[in-house]
Amino acid sequence: IRLDPDPDPGAAHADRIRVTLLGPLGPSRLDFPVVGDGVPRPVRRDGKEVGRAVLAKILEVEIPFEPLGILPGDELVMAVEALAGEAELERIPRSGYLPLSVPDADFERIHWRV
Repeated sequence: IRLDPDPDPGAAHADRIRVTLLGPLGPSRLDFPVVGDGVPRPVRRDGKEVGRAVLAKILEVEIPFEPLGILPGDELVMAVEALAGEAELERIPRSGYLPLSVPDADFERIHWRV
């Protein structure tokens, strides 16, 4: 996941991001702090590390599917929330979820032509 935070110093800034994935095994809520120092921080689900996130100018998040029980070919949906404490500053999408298909072995053959 890549997010481009608002560079306006007067804008409200999140101190935490929550990613919600709804997949075949049910919901996964992943949380991580937002600290703009370029140091990777753990992404956690239920206190266990399942990925990492780093913010310098942009926020990049790595969430491996395997620890979440998500397999190639699975269909799931996702939402991302920017939080300040417990207050939601922004949600993507504003309502509902973004559909996501996990690439399988045929992904490149189906979607790429040279």
